[in-house]
Amino acid sequence: MLDEPIPGINWLDVPHNEPKKNLQTCITLSQNRGHRNAFELFVDWLLYGFGASREKTLPTQIQPEVNAGWYKTFNLGLYLKYPHDYLGQYAAELYGNGKHNPTAYFPTPMHLCDLMVKMLMDKTDKTASVCDPCVGSGRLLMAASNYSLNLYGMDIDPLILKSATSTCSCMCRGAFADPRLSKVLTMFKNHDNKEAVS
Repeated sequence: MLDEPIPGINWLDVPHNEPKKNLQTCITLSQNRGHRNAFELFVDWLLYGFGASREKTLPTQIQPEVNAGWYKTFNLGLYLKYPHDYLGQYAAELYGNGKHNPTAYFPTPMHLCDLMVKMLMDKTDKTASVCDPCVGSGRLLMAASNYSLNLYGMDIDPLILKSATSTCSCMCRGAFADPRLSKVLTMFKNHDNKEAVS
């Protein structure tokens, strides 16, 4: 297995409209029920659904109607067909629209992540460690996942870290945009050095 190349994923630099609309529809389902933290609840729902959550049951804040709506609406196939950091992009837009941005989150454009990885990675060593100390939504690790399976990251922002872990932006987005990251998710740490996922 280590002799075979890792199948590459061509990450989109700009989000495709179909998955972007699907994500917005899912968030709106929760907002229409009065949730001010609709994005975080959706990320928690994704983590739970992909088995990457610390919680063993569905978070209690997620109403049965919202759960059923997300189950019917969320289209994983769109995110696999048009791979991009949709959760990280949504969070950047959310923080950039006058919302409080306590950690100054701003994602590195994907084409720059690809360029840095191509310049620095040994494409023959699939066990090379890649550690991003300011992982954000995981874009650098997404790009590095085309060359290595030994990926680590940490961040001070717990919501963005959940996104990274989803690598639906690091916690959620990792599980659906790049299934190879789902085994690495236990390596993501938050600012107080506690595991973000168990």
